[in-house]
Amino acid sequence: MVTSRTTAHNPQDNGQGERYNGIIWKAVTSTLRSHDLRIEQREEVIGLALHSIRTLLSTNANPHERLLGYQRRTPT
Repeated sequence: MVTSRTTAHNPQDNGQGERYNGIIWKAVTSTLRSHDLRIEQREEVIGLALHSIRTLLSTNANPHERLLGYQRRTPT
């Protein structure tokens, strides 16, 4: 179990957690849409949504590097 030291009335201090909640919610709604399900059926797809988030490949590359294969030169 993870504990937080921020207060309940100050949610802006929970930025990372709130951002992750947004990612989960986007994945759930996307999965619902792709399976033509109603929002009330979200419990049926939460496992699929979490699996897709947890198995997502991270490349740590920006779009320029992904498209062209090399880092962009910037003026110095």
